[in-house]
Amino acid sequence: MPDVTDFLNQFSDPRAENKVTYPLSSLLFMSICSVCSGAETWGQIITWSETHKAWLNNYVDMSQGIPSYSTIRRLFTLIKPADFQLLLRGIVDSHHPVRKPEDHVAIDGKTLRGSHCHAKIVTAMQMVSAFSVENRLTLSEVKTNSKSNEITAIPVLLALLELEVNRCYRMQ
Repeated sequence: MPDVTDFLNQFSDPRAENKVTYPLSSLLFMSICSVCSGAETWGQIITWSETHKAWLNNYVDMSQGIPSYSTIRRLFTLIKPADFQLLLRGIVDSHHPVRKPEDHVAIDGKTLRGSHCHAKIVTAMQMVSAFSVENRLTLSEVKTNSKSNEITAIPVLLALLELEVNRCYRMQ
């Protein structure tokens, strides 16, 4: 776990300094752990964190307590997805230094549950993911543009990946 907290402590805090109550590394750590444990909503992140507060306190500063779900939501609206992706990639790479080469990468688009808001007329978020079949982990994800579809997001996703393309065509 110390490696993870080292990465989190190096992450640039996007919040205004005078409005910070909770340490950034604590918010990120509890969010990552809860999502890895199955949390899918802001409320579930908070519920998981409240349940595991003593365990979280072994790794990060939880002296300010568990924040509200809106604090977590606001934080993640400030974090640039590309920056967060680099953080997660660094954590994964440090814990899986010997990965198998990706022979098969599955590309799939999904609608994120709970990402729409009828009251604010916010449509559901659409994401396209690249999944390493051999290593059983998501390599990268990109959000589709609001007036677009998965097809336009796939080239952007593929450009983010460090893959060697090996095309084998069989002539008949």
